[in-house]
Amino acid sequence: MADRKKIEGLVIKYVAMAYGVDAAGLTAETRYDSLGSKSTRLIKISALLEDELDIKVPISRLMKNELVDDTVSAVYDLLVEAGR
Repeated sequence: MADRKKIEGLVIKYVAMAYGVDAAGLTAETRYDSLGSKSTRLIKISALLEDELDIKVPISRLMKNELVDDTVSAVYDLLVEAGR
């Protein structure tokens, strides 16, 4: 079963990488608009998550997200849907 805390850590790590910021300054409540432009960065986050978790993470699903926690929830749901 998917571990939400582990997913949160992974998402924060990849958001930090994609936006070029320190992961220590990010939380689940961090807003993407506070980090700047997001579309190309979300593509990178999606690719990193797909590679790490071996699931499809649709960009359209991430584009709706306002908070890092929204991405955590989306990834968690995708893992549950995949039976993992």
